[in-house]
Order: sequence, then structure tokens, then C-alpha cells
Amino acid sequence: MRRFALCLALAITAPFSQATTLDQQRVQFKASYELIKHGKLTSLQKAPDSLKEYALYPYLEFELNKKNLSHTKQAQIDSFAKRYADTPLPWQLNRAWLSYLYKNKRWKDYRAAYKQHPVKNDLYSCRLQVARLNSGAKKQALKAAESLWLVPHSQHDACDPLFDAWKKTGQPNSALALKRFWLAAEKGNTRLARFIERSIKHK
Repeated sequence: MRRFALCLALAITAPFSQATTLDQQRVQFKASYELIKHGKLTSLQKAPDSLKEYALYPYLEFELNKKNLSHTKQAQIDSFAKRYADTPLPWQLNRAWLSYLYKNKRWKDYRAAYKQHPVKNDLYSCRLQVARLNSGAKKQALKAAESLWLVPHSQHDACDPLFDAWKKTGQPNSALALKRFWLAAEKGNTRLARFIERSIKHK
């Protein structure tokens, strides 16, 4: 392993001439990528300028950031998103960052990160409310529970902690259940409709 790492390191630090070819840049890129993958490269500050000019260089930064999320700050995510806004990489890194924060129960950091770069889908929206539920914004989270529950499909499991807390307040009431019943029925989701029907109190 040491010999392998040394060879890769030599490939990265080898001097670039003015006639550096695309093939040489590819070699540098692959060597750098492998070092990052094996935890042997923790910074790109000393990377040759020629490598930084390589079209795929942003992917090295992406992999390095993703590999070191435990040492990452929100400012780094913001900076990356700004510099590479015309690529899909900020989108991917932001999701990895949000998932890391949620997994480690860094609730306030999750809320701040989501506010900076919101992800409009059920998974991350549910996680946002769970983060609020656990960080002093319970009222706000419970208020959002209704819109997340009132959908014509089975909601993501990430919303379960939120819905459990919401149900303790007596929700969903029969009127809301009836609304969701018809939403599901209109979409042909008969299985969900039958399940929701149990919450409807017939007069």
C-alpha cells in the first residue's frame, strides 16, 4: 500500500512542462482521485495549476469534500456551490452534506444548511421538520406536518417521527382524513384510500 501511495504521489507532484498534454493531465487526475479515495490526499492546495485547469478538476474537489464531511463547514459547501453552479456537483454535494448532518443529529446545522440550499422533495422536507422538532421549533414542525401528510401517496418513512408527534395532538382529524382519502382515490391509489378510511369517522 505504501509503495502504491508513493507512486501516486510522485505522479501528482511531477513537474509539468509548458507542453503538458491532456494525457498527462488525465494521469494526474486519476492519481489524485485514487489518493483521495484511499485517504492519502486531504488537500488540493498544492495541486499543480495544470491539474486545476483540467476540465474534470471539480470532481476532485467534490470527492475530497464528500470524503471529509466530518471536517466540512457550511462556508465550504456555499463556496463550492458558487464556483461550480453550472455543474451537477453542488446538487450532489449538498445532498451528501444534508444527509451527513441528519445522520449525526446536527439538527440546527441541518436547518441552516437546508435554508441555504433547500431540497424540494419528500425525504429532505421530512428531515427538515424532524430537525425542527428536535431543535426548539416544534410548533413550526407540527404546522408543516399537515401539508406533508395530505398527499395522495404514502409519505416517506423519514416523516414518521414528525407524524408520531403530530398524532399526539389529535391529528389528523376526520376532515383531513377525508381530504386525503379523495386525493388518493382520484390518483387511483386504492390501497392508501382504504387505509385512510379507517381514520374517517362516519356520522
